[in-house]
Amino acid sequence: MDGSPQVVIINRPQPITTIISQTPAPQIMTAQQILRGQRGANGEGVFAREIFNPSNGENTFALQNTVLNPHLATVYLNGQKVTYGLSFSIASSGTLLEWIGSSYSLETGDTLEIFYQFV
Repeated sequence: MDGSPQVVIINRPQPITTIISQTPAPQIMTAQQILRGQRGANGEGVFAREIFNPSNGENTFALQNTVLNPHLATVYLNGQKVTYGLSFSIASSGTLLEWIGSSYSLETGDTLEIFYQFV
């Protein structure tokens, strides 16, 4: 080398730009908010949870509220999710849960739990 300073050129990468969508994220409600019956961001109906302990042969249960969308109700029998239209239905009045499961008759000791949206 001849003693003159060396110049090293470092190519810097371009700054990374993050694009953030301006679309608001959907509101996700916690289980506590649902169980307390809080309304969603768009003013949807409130949510309810009810638990029934049927006696042998009992298959109709009065709900405390009118179900807003019966096909969206979620029902669990002894912790297992069951299917709308196959295991249960909601009467046209929207206030009765009817067990229609032909493969299983409700017995004393069973627990039926329903989560639903109401007006």
